[in-house]
Amino acid sequence: MLPSPAGYSAKSQSRSVLQIARAAVMRFQTVGKARGFRLVLFAGIVVGALLVVTYVQVNASTIRFLKTNMYFAKQKEALEKEWNFPLQQHTLMQSTEKYSGTRNLVIVAGHAIFNGHSFDSASLANESLWTLLPFQRGQTPAYLDHIRAGVQEANRDKSALLLFSGGQTRQSSGPQSEAQNYWAIADALNWYGYQEVRSRALTEEFSRDSFENLLFSVCRFHEITQRYPTNITMVSFGFKRERFQNIHASALRFPPQRFHFIAAGDQFVSSHSESSNAAGPFSKDPYGCRSQVLRDKRRERNPFNRYIPYPEGCQAIAPLFAACTSTAFDGGLPWDIQSPS
Repeated sequence: MLPSPAGYSAKSQSRSVLQIARAAVMRFQTVGKARGFRLVLFAGIVVGALLVVTYVQVNASTIRFLKTNMYFAKQKEALEKEWNFPLQQHTLMQSTEKYSGTRNLVIVAGHAIFNGHSFDSASLANESLWTLLPFQRGQTPAYLDHIRAGVQEANRDKSALLLFSGGQTRQSSGPQSEAQNYWAIADALNWYGYQEVRSRALTEEFSRDSFENLLFSVCRFHEITQRYPTNITMVSFGFKRERFQNIHASALRFPPQRFHFIAAGDQFVSSHSESSNAAGPFSKDPYGCRSQVLRDKRRERNPFNRYIPYPEGCQAIAPLFAACTSTAFDGGLPWDIQSPS
């Protein structure tokens, strides 16, 4: 039996509705896919742009880094060629804002170590709490005078860095340095009323004699500030003035008009033969490398076998650490061209 027109019409309409619905779903899916594709494409473009920007920035930093390294490599090569002395590779430490205004160096050379736990006047005056050699008896007030004079000079000169200098020289005191010990005393005494100096007071903890007090402190200054000092002031006994000015500073060829000396504590020294102690040997062996007396002292004053890191941190004066002549080193040095400021 043939379908009636009405039945045919109903089925046709149903098929038409289904076709329309199917077409709508397909259209929705197509549009959805297109929108999704566009979103993915857009996200890809954004990520790509960010990667390009990052690459450019990293590449620019890399170029600057390489240029800097190339510059210092050329400097190193030129110095090695001029001095015929191999310079070790080292990490360049950038100058910090904290020390940007630091130009001058004040050095307090250490002589002994205080072993007390209290820093009151009575304890500091008690010699049994200090590690002293026989000839140092009665001199402990002089060491406190040195500390005070160094702090006062650093307070007077706001562009100065104060360095306490001295290594771990005494077996019986354990592995504590003269420099750290002096710094702790100054700190316990509230920097003699000049508290601001504390932020400009540091230590050099490897030196074993007066020449190393000077040389190592200059290197330490550069390590901290990334420059060499314009002026140097040494604080020590007055009878050591000639040794520091005419022997040690001359061995560094540091300009005499920029090297200063502050004498302190001499009233506590009854008698002392400077020429027979160290000035004599140093006058013949300014770098302390050939005299058996000076070499033995350095060995005895390093009871914990510490490795001395210098000249890392001050490559421009590295030849001074290898110098071993009876006359002053005659190669180029930073202060040859450094103008006072």
